[in-house]
Amino acid sequence: MFSDFVRFASPEARKQLPENLNTLLTGGTPVKHNPVRDVFKKDGFFIKIDHRKFHTFTHEFSIALALQKAGFPVVGHLACGRYGRDNFLITRELENAVTAGEFLDSGNDKDDFITSFTALMQKWQDSKFFHNDPHFGNLLYVPEKNLPVLVDVHDIKQRLFSGKRRTDISRFIFNLRGKTSHATLLELWKKFHVTDPEEHFDRLLQLEIRRLKAEWKKRHDQLFSAYPKFSTRCGDWLVASSYKENFSGFPEETVPGAGTYFAASFFLTLFQIPHRRCIAVNCKNNSVRFEAELSGTPPETEAAHLLYQLRQCGFETENSDIRLRHNIAALNDISPIANALSSKFEG
Repeated sequence: MFSDFVRFASPEARKQLPENLNTLLTGGTPVKHNPVRDVFKKDGFFIKIDHRKFHTFTHEFSIALALQKAGFPVVGHLACGRYGRDNFLITRELENAVTAGEFLDSGNDKDDFITSFTALMQKWQDSKFFHNDPHFGNLLYVPEKNLPVLVDVHDIKQRLFSGKRRTDISRFIFNLRGKTSHATLLELWKKFHVTDPEEHFDRLLQLEIRRLKAEWKKRHDQLFSAYPKFSTRCGDWLVASSYKENFSGFPEETVPGAGTYFAASFFLTLFQIPHRRCIAVNCKNNSVRFEAELSGTPPETEAAHLLYQLRQCGFETENSDIRLRHNIAALNDISPIANALSSKFEG
């Protein structure tokens, strides 16, 4: 069914794939599911299936090949085409890669990443490409090679003018908020000719707050319905996806309104506020599992800036329990956010 409607990246790409491409659709591991698209992986490949009649992966496929030709690191796009009424895209799984966001949250040293990320942005600045959705879920990182790699490139376009290019670079850098010091973020912006980094930060922060507020109900519902990107069910437990392999190793405790702690931790994660994470909830018995208590004292300016961001989002918290998580200022006690989330944000 595939063979009459397939475009391959090259003869070499065709050789990497099974002779019968239909076998890739059988027994794969789900990665993402929604009414219009399914993503799963199998045998070292990622397969996207889009169920919309008139949607194709032609642009994403073509832009990936253009990026590769221009010398940008991008995941291997091997084939795209039709499958019955659906459209498909096949990419190669990148060995030992994690998203840039996952790496920066892992506690590993970040200096090498920031160096390679800055080099990528400098190359991007001199290119004709523009990214409409520059976030760290669209950037993979291979630590052993110190290599950032572009992925999910459907939101990349080609432009003739340089003004917008600086805009997407500054938004990419904004993703470092909550993952490195505020001072480091501002210094990076200066390298890319942002004349007033603090004002620029506030403007992007307000845009992020409006976006998150508009999306919150949808994201909240996805979290509690075990949407694979955010959470998974393990018996009676609902577990943050990044902890599904080891959540049982964290101590269980009972708290009133356990679900609000899980929601508050998810909210803070989306808002890129470092905190002691609530990684699992059992709503049947009001139990939660938290990361270990945080320790260490952050610089006063970094702690104050963390509280400033929360105030901008509507949380007038007096919470001074701010410690270090992976050497970044973080909330150790999220109960004020859990208690205020509904009235301060959803209302």
